[in-house]
Amino acid sequence: RWIELDKSATSTYLGITNSVSGSNKWFVGLREASQTGTAANRYSFYNFTNAAEQMVIQENGNVGIGTTTPSSLFHMQGTSHAYLTIGSSAANTFDRGLRFLNQAGANAGFITLVPNTIGTDATMNFYVGSGSGSDLKMVINNNGNVGVGSTSPGSMLAVKGISGATTPLFTVASSTDATLFTILSSGN
Repeated sequence: RWIELDKSATSTYLGITNSVSGSNKWFVGLREASQTGTAANRYSFYNFTNAAEQMVIQENGNVGIGTTTPSSLFHMQGTSHAYLTIGSSAANTFDRGLRFLNQAGANAGFITLVPNTIGTDATMNFYVGSGSGSDLKMVINNNGNVGVGSTSPGSMLAVKGISGATTPLFTVASSTDATLFTILSSGN
């Protein structure tokens, strides 16, 4: 096992290998535009054995995994199994999911996956706002039932309104937004 520093006119790499023959080499370093054939320099994690960049960080901060030209802040691409995996070793908590922040850095919404008390049969919760109970807008439970305004939908689609509210529970509209059919929380 050895470490090698490679400096050429177009790149500077730190190479790591696990054998004298040089197999299983990894390089970490700067790839310049003249070497990559693109307009941007990038920091690269390069698998020499497979002759492929596995991850890049571009000058603009975009990170690419499976792509050398990330088009957003975080861009994952693969030919198969291109999943983003989120997990937690803590049981029965709200600590797995996606959190969205507003411009000030405050909570703007969450998508959480919450297991039941024995750690199976999870429910996916969609929050809009700070994440308090009143911000829970939709749930999908383990049997596929969807609840809008309901945390325990008893049918494939359960829509629950606020008592006495005048906001429609359900509206069908035309392509020009003309209301064709409405159901109010009173049932009318």
